[in-house]
Amino acid sequence: MHIIHVTTTLDIGGAQIMLRRFLEVACTSCDTHEVISLTPGGRTRFELERLGIEVFDLGMKSPARLPFALRKLSRILRDRKPDVVHGWMYHGCLAAGLTAPRDVPLVMGIHHSLQNPRNERLPTRVMLRMLAPISRRSAAVAYCGHSISEQHEAIGFARDRRVVIPNGIDCDVFHPNAEARGRLVDLAGIPPERVIIGNVTRNHPMKDVGMLVRALNRMVADGVDAHLVLVGEGQPEGPARLAAQVLGLDDRVTTLPARSDMEEIVPGFDIFALCSAWGEAFSLAMGEAMAAGVPSVTTDVGDGRWLLGDPDRIVPPRHDDKMAQVLSALARLSPAERHRLGMRDRDRVVSNFSLRSYAAAHRDMYRQITEPRRVPDTGPAVHSLAGR
Repeated sequence: MHIIHVTTTLDIGGAQIMLRRFLEVACTSCDTHEVISLTPGGRTRFELERLGIEVFDLGMKSPARLPFALRKLSRILRDRKPDVVHGWMYHGCLAAGLTAPRDVPLVMGIHHSLQNPRNERLPTRVMLRMLAPISRRSAAVAYCGHSISEQHEAIGFARDRRVVIPNGIDCDVFHPNAEARGRLVDLAGIPPERVIIGNVTRNHPMKDVGMLVRALNRMVADGVDAHLVLVGEGQPEGPARLAAQVLGLDDRVTTLPARSDMEEIVPGFDIFALCSAWGEAFSLAMGEAMAAGVPSVTTDVGDGRWLLGDPDRIVPPRHDDKMAQVLSALARLSPAERHRLGMRDRDRVVSNFSLRSYAAAHRDMYRQITEPRRVPDTGPAVHSLAGR
């Protein structure tokens, strides 16, 4: 089977990471996978090419170049004759939906939460209005979580095309590591007696990292000896750094740029705290922390509740006081108690959200939508795959 993946960009992000990890597994099968990016460059491109995946880019450096990119994409799809076209992220889905031949099954891959569509920028809202009718003639709309499927269907996406495939975590890469904490303490200059609270996220308003700094401020005022570590693109000079300066917490907040060795960093956290205010779908970062045996806390966004599976560690978005309460309770546990809780989190990921199950669910979906009897103009109904 020949599958062409059309993605908005190959810069670092959750969807791009999942595309790369999926193809790491999928390229060992007899299927052929190729990737087309609307925009040029991106670190993920080089990682895919090292796997032997052929990657094209459409050279779209600005929205004004979209018509030219679509013409180029249409020509590539016509020449390459794929069995399936799989769009990733909104722009990738739109481009794929506008150019895929009508007799080729289209998969729309949705990775963004719409907890409150009014929080989205106007161009995104316009994009969603364009994608809804495309979903009705697609073969499948593949969501990375249950909540985002319901959110998109509420604004007109086709319910009978729903497939839920939660993000898959490579539990062989992310696993407990007894030496990671010492390395992190040395790297960041953290006093070893402090409880290390970590998060891995890019700098974006929806990530609400300032909330974690405010929660840390409450914890310290309450006598909890804690330290916050934020890792990701834009963090060193981002809002968390500014909030730490304003609150006098500079010596308790470490901000690091994006790194390629997160499997060596994340197991060094004592607690992982996801603090997103909106926009989170199925948090890859929290899943990786759980796989690494780090007890986790999340705001009630996207499918955080489903992933974590513990209502006592769910916090309302933007509530730094509630976040401080839950984090303080975990910080006051003994290291052995936190370890037991972290291993429970790991077991949940291994049992329910592994990379192997993610790849297998995609193979099942591709096989089902390419069966000859399942290629009518209206597209097949594949709702039976949901929840795998």
